[in-house]
Amino acid sequence: MNKYIVIIDTGDGNLFSLKAAVAGLGYIPVVLSSPEETSAEILDDAAGVIIYARSRYSKTIKLIKQNRWDSYLEFCKQHGKAILAIGIGLHIFYQSSEEAPGISGLGWLNGKVLAGNFSKIPLSGWTQINSQFWNDVAVYFTHLYALPKSDYSIATTRYGDRFSAAIQKDSFTGLQFFPDKSGAIGMEIIEQALGINTEETVDA
Repeated sequence: MNKYIVIIDTGDGNLFSLKAAVAGLGYIPVVLSSPEETSAEILDDAAGVIIYARSRYSKTIKLIKQNRWDSYLEFCKQHGKAILAIGIGLHIFYQSSEEAPGISGLGWLNGKVLAGNFSKIPLSGWTQINSQFWNDVAVYFTHLYALPKSDYSIATTRYGDRFSAAIQKDSFTGLQFFPDKSGAIGMEIIEQALGINTEETVDA
């Protein structure tokens, strides 16, 4: 069993709860600002990679490209390694965002991140999601921008408009909410998204 989970440090605050969640699943969290901070063996053999970002689209995509994480993420994609993107970490995999006009994302997924037409700005707090994988659960959101429902949506929620709470394509899973702040169900979702330690996993 591969024992490492790489966590990309985007400088967006305390990663304690995320590291604790990964460790609680029996894996070793390896927090890195750039791929050069560890060995090629750990990067190649890691069970998965997590991108966790909470602040700005422009800051996050700039860091990913400057520190050459885009090359490593492409390696993970080509080899079917589990990728979990959280918050703004999800947004950068789309073509662009209204938050940062003129700045291109990684473009793995077609479409544009839009300003949320929420009943209250920002959406912050516990909100119910609808999903075939996670039935009748509430998770913790905090954000201003969101993705419309699409063919890749595996969970949606409504807060004003309905939008994607989670998406999935091949080995990639993206969450608009923060599973590390979402209690026991958040732990379960991380476990499923990474396809580890469970018989009933999301096919990531």
